[in-house]
Amino acid sequence: MTEDRLASLPIFAGVETEKLRRLAAAVQERGCHPNEIVYRTGDPCDGLYVIARGAVLFRAERVGQPVERVKELETGEVFGEKEIFAGTPRELSIRAVGETALLRVPLEPLRRLLAEAPLLETVLRTLSIRRRSAQLRASLAPSSRREPRIWVDRTVLVTPSGGERFHAHLEDLSSGGACLSGAPASWRVGDRLILSLGLDGHPDLLHVHAEVRWRQRDSVGLAFDGTGASQRKAVEQALRVLVV
Repeated sequence: MTEDRLASLPIFAGVETEKLRRLAAAVQERGCHPNEIVYRTGDPCDGLYVIARGAVLFRAERVGQPVERVKELETGEVFGEKEIFAGTPRELSIRAVGETALLRVPLEPLRRLLAEAPLLETVLRTLSIRRRSAQLRASLAPSSRREPRIWVDRTVLVTPSGGERFHAHLEDLSSGGACLSGAPASWRVGDRLILSLGLDGHPDLLHVHAEVRWRQRDSVGLAFDGTGASQRKAVEQALRVLVV
């Protein structure tokens, strides 16, 4: 079945059946939940990915820098080819959009196939160059976000008003809100919260009133009340500590 799915992709058109069969034997299947991370910026390159079902989102997620949505790919497309040829760690973070099924072609079987199928290597290199050019054009375009979210990627101490402190993972933060993973199961979409974010020894770096806008498994998106200068200053001060 995996062989049939690979054979149906335009990128593998022209690859001999026996070569494709050998490659399919090495392919690993993976299911991803919505917003699940496939790999992060800086992870080692582990091969080429095929989207068997669903979609993925490319994002720039670098500590202390704005989170940037780069592009989205859908069923039938491949990704991860750039680092294969560059020999570098992953440049961007990849997240699943909705329930997604992936096929991963490990590095060594892929390299053996590329050595035997130079046309496939040319196709993948061309795809990598085209995507790099599109990414560069996008990076030069003016941002449509008035208040960028800053990628934090750090465990923080959360102190809810009237509740017990707990640790969660703060993914990003702006004066407009935050994304947390490891949120309590009791937090529901629409809930109103009063809480402080901080670190052990500094529990009150940022005090906010917030609403739970979305929830995916144990991750939540919080929208903060107020957008004034005082709140922006408070968030900026908290970020100076959190992204060190």
